[in-house]
Amino acid sequence: LSICGHNCMLTAEWMSASKIVCRVGPAKDDKGEINVTTKSGGLGTSTVSFKLLRPERIGILEQSAVWVDEVNYDMRTNRNKGISPFSLRPNNPLGVEMDKSKVPLKDLEQIFPGMSGDFTSENFSASWYLIENHAGSSFEQLRVAASNLKKQASKKNEGSMAYVKGGLSTFFEAQDALAAIHQRLESDGTEKVEGSMTQRLENILNRASDTADTLFQEVLGRKDKADSTRNALNVLQRFKFLFNLPLNIERNIQKGDYDVVINDYEKAKSLFGNTEVAVFKKVYAE
Repeated sequence: LSICGHNCMLTAEWMSASKIVCRVGPAKDDKGEINVTTKSGGLGTSTVSFKLLRPERIGILEQSAVWVDEVNYDMRTNRNKGISPFSLRPNNPLGVEMDKSKVPLKDLEQIFPGMSGDFTSENFSASWYLIENHAGSSFEQLRVAASNLKKQASKKNEGSMAYVKGGLSTFFEAQDALAAIHQRLESDGTEKVEGSMTQRLENILNRASDTADTLFQEVLGRKDKADSTRNALNVLQRFKFLFNLPLNIERNIQKGDYDVVINDYEKAKSLFGNTEVAVFKKVYAE
């Protein structure tokens, strides 16, 4: 079984003669068909072309039209990272109703050679963007849009300046503390005081580090345990076919569905017959 060029045999689950459930790998904006090949040589191909959707990176309170693996979103590592302004850009930066133009993209490329209507591009063309997204907007609406842009720009500048001002007090406090330490060391002029001050600083840092470890050890321990549990569940889900195979074989034998038993065994043999993973060997042997 392949979907848009992706081999889906590892996650494929045969439900009936007209239904197979599987999951494809990471999408790369692939386009293609669904192909099903039987062991006897039969080949079935979909009559229409499909396109795989690329999942967008989302936050914990945002919705997505496609499934996003939770393991790809690490809140702990992203907490102190700088956020790109492009990741927070609005879908409608002008703040007025959008009216998509019917002008073909090829015509726009001819009118604005080497330019782009994407406002994150270095070759951004405002005229292209307006023709493409606000062809039916009135002059008064565009005047309101310009006012909205000015307000957004002023808010961003104020926010950035407030962030810098908020950090200045901490910076000056640290500078004053260092100056006081140096002044104390210079006024005494003895290595003994310098050593004692250095030792006191080291002790303070060590106590702070120990306190932080004590506070977060339990939290980080629960996080590691949750990660290991999630990883185990991912493995179980990914290889559900193999882990459920012994029980499914017994049930199908009781039902008299021997052809299903044979197909399942042949599938497991082709996928895991030469496996070197200990737990897979154990289940396959059973």
